[in-house]
Amino acid sequence: MKNEEDRRERIAEEALRLERAKREEIHRRLRHRLVKNTKRWEQSQRLRSFIQATCDANANTSEQTQQQTALWAVWATSQANLLDPLHPDTSSVTSLAVTIESWFNGYVMRAEKDWWSE
Repeated sequence: MKNEEDRRERIAEEALRLERAKREEIHRRLRHRLVKNTKRWEQSQRLRSFIQATCDANANTSEQTQQQTALWAVWATSQANLLDPLHPDTSSVTSLAVTIESWFNGYVMRAEKDWWSE
C-alpha cells in the first residue's frame, strides 16, 4: 500500500516537473524567435537603407545607369523582403504558438546564452 502511494506521488511529481519544463522551453523558444526576428528585420532595414543610398548616389547619372539601378533596386528590395519577418504580414512574428515535440522530457536543457541571461 505504501509503495503504491509512493509510486503515485512520484508520477504526480514527474508530471508537474514535465509541465514546468515544457513551459520553460516554450518561453525559451519564444525568446529565441523574438531575437531571430529582430536580427532579420534589422538586416532587411540595413539592406533597404543601402538600396536607397545606391539609388540616391546614381540620381545624377546617365539614363542608362539610372535604369540599371532601378532594375537592381527592384531585385535588391525583393531580397530584403525575403529576410524581413514583417513582410508580407506579421503573423509569423506575433504568433505565440510553439510545438513541443512528443519526445521532449525536459531533462536535456540547452544552456544557450540569450539577451536575458547575460
